[in-house]
Amino acid sequence: MLVGGVSAVLIALHYYIWRRKVHDAALPQPWRRIATACLVVGCCVVVGAFLSWRLMATQRVGLFRFAAFVWLGSFFYIVVSWAAFDLLRLVLMPVSKVLNGMAKDRPPHEGDIPAKSAATPAADSDAASDQPALDRRAFLSRGFAAVSLLGTAGMATAGVRSALDEITEPVLEVRLRRLPRSLDGFRIVQIADLHIGPYLDGRFVRGVVERVNRLKPDLVAITGDLVDGTVENIGRDIEPLAGLRSRFGSYFVTGNHEFYVKAAPWLAFLPRLGVRVLDNEHVSVGDDASFDLAGIHDPTARYTETEFTPDIDKAVAGRDESRELILLAHQPAQVWAAENCGAGLMLAGHTHGGQLWPFGALVLLGQPYLYGLHRHAPGTQIYVSRGTGFWGPPMRVLAPAEITSIILHAD
Repeated sequence: MLVGGVSAVLIALHYYIWRRKVHDAALPQPWRRIATACLVVGCCVVVGAFLSWRLMATQRVGLFRFAAFVWLGSFFYIVVSWAAFDLLRLVLMPVSKVLNGMAKDRPPHEGDIPAKSAATPAADSDAASDQPALDRRAFLSRGFAAVSLLGTAGMATAGVRSALDEITEPVLEVRLRRLPRSLDGFRIVQIADLHIGPYLDGRFVRGVVERVNRLKPDLVAITGDLVDGTVENIGRDIEPLAGLRSRFGSYFVTGNHEFYVKAAPWLAFLPRLGVRVLDNEHVSVGDDASFDLAGIHDPTARYTETEFTPDIDKAVAGRDESRELILLAHQPAQVWAAENCGAGLMLAGHTHGGQLWPFGALVLLGQPYLYGLHRHAPGTQIYVSRGTGFWGPPMRVLAPAEITSIILHAD
């Protein structure tokens, strides 16, 4: 059902772009045939790639799928640009009608071109008056089509380069009221949303581990969507995580994608690499002076593996509420659980910072925050990572990947 629905949407959008970009632009031959063929091929390729990914056992993205998903990301910008163009035309249409009406009602002035004689056939008059409007619409459509293609090509090229090569390393200063002063300057390095499997493999993981270690973290937080595959298929790609080095260890909470591929085997596998899974629980972090670190599962578990349903009450049961609490949870929407349990800081991911601007506007329909540090409540802050990898189209536009250093300070 999902496969059929997504395929139908993709076909409908390709038809919409053909209608606006080819038909309404009245492209001359052979450009009309070429543009039509490109859209038909693009539609078949992306639908075929989606179907094969959902229905075939392989979890790797070959050249065919890579090209298909680059086209999908590019097509997103073509659709967005034309939808914006049509929306603008819709808004301006009443204004245009008013101006045209005013022009028709204007009394003639000396020097105006005389009206056609009554002997001129009405049909010829209508055709003559309609022709400039048709030519103007075709000219505008062709011009916008050219601008849209050039803009899409530029954004797609920059987006692929950003996704494959660019990882930023922002440094965030966070003040916490209950943090012991002896822990001032404590460094948490957060990685999120690596999505190892389809595009990214063990080489990418090794590179991330090297960069994390260079930051000399006191603690490493992995906030979900680490994998997009099973332990059997991509377990070896995750093994470089065993090389993470920090004073107080590495901690992991599940994201929604772990539950798409069965989370239980991963929760058994990660501890073998020295990564502690926070299974709706909290631990004490520090030596003489310390704080509590809690983690809860992703809400997707409610529909797939109910034994891992997120439970904040279980996660914080028995803790001393006078101690500082930091919560790891994948989705920003879980921030209300952080507020209710008295967490001073929550670290999340999931949104990818929108990944393809302006897709973030749609993300905000389901999540309270897109990226960055926010004060959610007087006693609770949340930091949402843009993520370290990517998902879907291998592109990032105005949403670079990141490995984030969170420096804690006693307030």
